[in-house]
Amino acid sequence: MPIRARLGICAASVLALARVDVARAQASCTASPLSSAEAEQLLDAIPSAVAAAQRGAKLVARDWNPGDSYRRDLFYFAAFYATGLSDADGGLLGYFAVNKLTGVVFDLSVPPGESVTGAELAGLQTTLRWKHCIGVRLLVEYEDTLPYSTD
Repeated sequence: MPIRARLGICAASVLALARVDVARAQASCTASPLSSAEAEQLLDAIPSAVAAAQRGAKLVARDWNPGDSYRRDLFYFAAFYATGLSDADGGLLGYFAVNKLTGVVFDLSVPPGESVTGAELAGLQTTLRWKHCIGVRLLVEYEDTLPYSTD
């Protein structure tokens, strides 16, 4: 599978990130990890959350600890959509992982943890990657990283 498809980025994003790499290299920019709040923003931009929002629901992300067999360089969430006054009025969107160093979102309900793609998600990923100096080289380095340990 091409890197763009696996990492959830479009061709325009790759070109933009390549330009960022050149400009940032000159400015001695150092990559930094995303925050938990930024990871939750990415969940708001996944296609199923966008569709739920269009129906008037809101995304509710809860930290989730999947156990020791999962990686520590990712944030893990159980994502729900709320349709009423209570967060309990809705349903489960799924279990997701967000790589802290790349912004790639994995759907853990689709073995072996496929990366999530979508137009809104790709746009936000590009913005956050720019903010955190995450360039193409780092994305390529982590392209085969799965959301769970293989030890």
